[in-house]
Amino acid sequence: MDYFSPKEKTTSEQASDYLDSLSASASAAAKDAQFQAEGLLGTREKTAAEEMSEQYDACCPALSYQSRVVGFCLCFFTGLVLMFLADTKISAMLAGNPTPFGVYYTFGNLVAIVGSFFLSGPTAQFNKMTEGSRIVSSAVYLLALAATLFFALDDSLPKTPRLWCLLTAILVQYLALLWYTLSFVPFAQAYVCAFFKACCGDLFNCGGCCDEGGCCGPVGGASETSPLTGF
Repeated sequence: MDYFSPKEKTTSEQASDYLDSLSASASAAAKDAQFQAEGLLGTREKTAAEEMSEQYDACCPALSYQSRVVGFCLCFFTGLVLMFLADTKISAMLAGNPTPFGVYYTFGNLVAIVGSFFLSGPTAQFNKMTEGSRIVSSAVYLLALAATLFFALDDSLPKTPRLWCLLTAILVQYLALLWYTLSFVPFAQAYVCAFFKACCGDLFNCGGCCDEGGCCGPVGGASETSPLTGF
């Protein structure tokens, strides 16, 4: 008999853990909403980020709604063109020349990020990207984007490892973007963690971080805006 093997949880215990994780996420979301409401009502002192945001708004006048839409549409169209050009270079990438694909793909994503700034404003979008658990997915996305450009431009690496590193960086981008987008859907990250926990048991120990508000932090339980204003 193996005394060191972990004891499997019963169905009722797993359900109890899942309800506890949802309760923790809801409680954290309620506290975050209360904090934001107090800031709007002026019943608490402003944070350094809020003061910086006010100073930025004073230096950069707010754009009109029409100007925001025009700027977003221009960036969105430009990003689509660059992504289309990247698609036309896939064959060249598979043949051993990933530079054109990496350049078009990276700048297409960067233009899309700039377009999201027009909709919600640079300061508001930056605050969304660095709030709670989103800062992790945002940092991973930007690092993977930089890695994509690096592997596309670095000719010193062998062709096959260079191609696999490039594809891995692109995959990490999509996963980080998906996780970031899920943060705008109420309890979506908690559901994903619970799903993998139920499927893989203790292999993916994600339940603990969900219970403590880790990977499914407070922003995972509240929907503040549309994911279209994300990356």
